[in-house]
Amino acid sequence: MKVDREVVRAQRVRALGDVGANPSHNVVIGAPVQKFRVLVAARACGQVADNTCEMGIYSRVILPRLVDFVLGTETVKRDRKLALADVQGRVLEIGFGSGPNLPYYGKNISELVAIDPDVAEKYATHRLALAPFPVRFEPLSGESLPLGDGEFDAVVSTFTLCTIPDVARAIAESRRVLKPGGRFFFLEHGRSADTDIALWQSRLNSIYSPLAGGCRLDRDVPALITEAGLVLEKLERYESDGPRLFSPRFRGIARKV
Repeated sequence: MKVDREVVRAQRVRALGDVGANPSHNVVIGAPVQKFRVLVAARACGQVADNTCEMGIYSRVILPRLVDFVLGTETVKRDRKLALADVQGRVLEIGFGSGPNLPYYGKNISELVAIDPDVAEKYATHRLALAPFPVRFEPLSGESLPLGDGEFDAVVSTFTLCTIPDVARAIAESRRVLKPGGRFFFLEHGRSADTDIALWQSRLNSIYSPLAGGCRLDRDVPALITEAGLVLEKLERYESDGPRLFSPRFRGIARKV
């Protein structure tokens, strides 16, 4: 079948942004694109190689700092504040990372149990010191939680469901540890509603995912949450700043019934 190159180019421009057509738009998308290029360059020049030692250094040292940088914009900080405003009680956070959510929790939290399979607690030291509630860090995966049924009032996931290999199991585990009526708070990026953008998200997963800690661009977050048996109470879909591959956002609350 003959490929229409102009159609393909048009789709690619829609996904990545036409960096030459609109100078004012370049300011918006330039920084995220450059951050992605830094990741690619790191792999190309040997900082990230296909051996265990160097990949370990990349995932333990370089990637946490890159994630903090990319997800540390004022827009993301505002989104975190909105997403976490109503969290209270005993809370489980999956994908704690370096603790970027800590400044945005309210004071009505009795304890935060923070889990992440990668030991990133040392990067969260300054944030942990300022937390007005006890925080317990556990190097665990969200797919298999050694926690009892119905232990938590709330589970929190921000920019985490994109990276978990068995995401359906992780959400099911989150549901299990919630009390009846407990709530699942989420802020995630994922699959675009635009079919052309979604197609490019799927195409680029194999390149992007190894460089971004396993992050996938095309997960249908609301569908994954409801398929796990949680009931959506609130869902906001919107486009954030940056290239359209990365900009679809889902912010909301789901309840265990």
